[in-house]
Amino acid sequence: MAENKPSESKVTVSQNDEETQFKILKFLMDYNGRYHDHKETMAWVATSFYIVGIISMAIAVRHIAFDCCSWRVLFSVFFTLAGVLISKFVCWQFNNRHIAYRKVEDYASKLAKLQIVKNTGVDLEKEEKGGNPLVPVVLTFIAIWIITAIAIILVSWY
Repeated sequence: MAENKPSESKVTVSQNDEETQFKILKFLMDYNGRYHDHKETMAWVATSFYIVGIISMAIAVRHIAFDCCSWRVLFSVFFTLAGVLISKFVCWQFNNRHIAYRKVEDYASKLAKLQIVKNTGVDLEKEEKGGNPLVPVVLTFIAIWIITAIAIILVSWY
């Protein structure tokens, strides 16, 4: 008859729990890191498409706006609304990026407290922190509204 003995492993329950915590925290950190990168990419791609699209459209419709003042007003209102919508979308993307960044920081600080990480000699607390999260948002808004103004000028003035 086989005896039910504990395994001969020298791993204690607390070490096993810590390894599980390490794996979970590492997974969450990687996931949120990828999500952070995805949101930043979405914001920059949307801004790039907007800039190219709105200027292309303004150049394409100049001859229509030349004929009638109401077309100029219509296109100016359209460009303004497009600027508002893209600004809101980019703000939403950067906000989600910032939330993911904070989660990554939180998971990194929790990882730094684990004994497994302390034994490796890696100091996650001294890792370089990100810059000001408002800088890319402000730069993007400036670019969006400058391009929107240029598009309005293209269809309104000659």
